[in-house]
Amino acid sequence: MTTRCHIVGPGAIGGLFAFRLKAAGFDVSLIARSGGTRQQELTLLTEAGEQAAVFAVEGPDAKGPIQLLWITTKSYSALEAATQLSHRFTPETVIVTLGNGMGYHERLSTLVLGKLIGGSTTAGCSSPSENTRKLAGEGQTRLGWWDGTETPPAWLAELREAPWFGNWELNIEKSLLEKLAINSIINPMTALMNITNGELTTLEKPATPLLSEWLNALRQPYPNQ
Repeated sequence: MTTRCHIVGPGAIGGLFAFRLKAAGFDVSLIARSGGTRQQELTLLTEAGEQAAVFAVEGPDAKGPIQLLWITTKSYSALEAATQLSHRFTPETVIVTLGNGMGYHERLSTLVLGKLIGGSTTAGCSSPSENTRKLAGEGQTRLGWWDGTETPPAWLAELREAPWFGNWELNIEKSLLEKLAINSIINPMTALMNITNGELTTLEKPATPLLSEWLNALRQPYPNQ
């Protein structure tokens, strides 16, 4: 039986996962900020070439139950996005969130009776234009029930063979905290040096000492207040 899912926040990462879930056999619809129902053709650019797919697009005011909702907005928008769609939630609705950051999962969980899956991905993707997504790195994606439930959902079997899928985590909060710590280093560095995340791994001296100094600074104890 085909699993139907919706993706809210169909930007770079949302568009990438639309292709990924469609390739895994999911029936994927996108949820946009504006109202109305329409179709959108997206193109995904990868090192192997390009692929195009057409997705149904729904507005936040659309009707009908949502079975599985992937939230790929920025973390500070996740709760608002889910709340706008809560009129479509049923007791069986599951939310998967791929946003960075912490502090919003508990409130999201209450919207779906605890059926919340936290996700952490190291995939890289950009959005050169409205209808184009460009893959920068496959990365690995880890998922797990926010409440620590061991048994994964049945549809996870459709993802296990995907090259981008990492692990099903019994403590996804730990994985999210690890990602948060990594981003606290990467994001300031890329902003200061005006480079992409991937370029950090290709830095040569004398650029790399700057990264060392930043890491050393973070290791220092906080000054007395």
